[in-house]
Amino acid sequence: MTRAHGSEEVGATEFLFDVEALELMDEAGVFGRGTSRVELMNGKLIKMAPIGNEHGEADGYLHRELWRAVSALDDRTLNVVHATVTLSAREAPIPDAMVARGPRTGRYYKASQALLVAEVRVSSLDDDLADKKISYAQAAIAEYWVLEPNGKVVYVFTDPHPDGFRSERKVVVGDRISPLFAEGRAEIAVADLFS
Repeated sequence: MTRAHGSEEVGATEFLFDVEALELMDEAGVFGRGTSRVELMNGKLIKMAPIGNEHGEADGYLHRELWRAVSALDDRTLNVVHATVTLSAREAPIPDAMVARGPRTGRYYKASQALLVAEVRVSSLDDDLADKKISYAQAAIAEYWVLEPNGKVVYVFTDPHPDGFRSERKVVVGDRISPLFAEGRAEIAVADLFS
C-alpha cells in the first residue's frame, strides 16, 4: 500500500482521502467555485448530483422552519447553515441543513458544533438511512432528520451511539416535531416542511 500526503492508495484505481486533503483541494479550487458539491465519506470523494426543483423547494422549506425554531429561542449563538461538517478524519458531508452552535473556527464546521443535521432525499434515501445515519451517530450528532418530499415523511433519529441512533421515529403530515436543541420551546408542523 502506498501513502501520499493526505491520501492512501487502495488497489490500482482507488484512493482514500482525509479531510486535510479535501480542504487543500477545496482551497485550490479543484471542485470549482460555488457550483460543485463534493462530500468526503469513508475516505471517498463523492460528487453530489445537482439539486433539482423538488429537492430545492423542500430544502427552502426546511431552512425556513429551522430558522423559525432558532428565532423562537433568541439564542444568537445558533446558526442554520448549508455547509460542510467534519465528522472524522475521513468524513465531511454537506447536509442540506444544519443547526450549528457558534461560528466556524476552520474551513468547515466541526461535529461538536452540529446540534441537528438534516438531509432532503428525493433519490438517495437508502444512503441517508444507512451510511450517513451511522456516520452522524458515530460523530455524536444529537439529532438527524431525513425528509422525503415524495411521501411527505420525516425520519427523526436521536440518541446517537457508535453503532447507530438508538431512537428512530417516522413523522408525517399532521404531526409536529420539537427539535432537541429547542428544548420544548419551539415546534415545527411537518406539513410546513413540505409547503
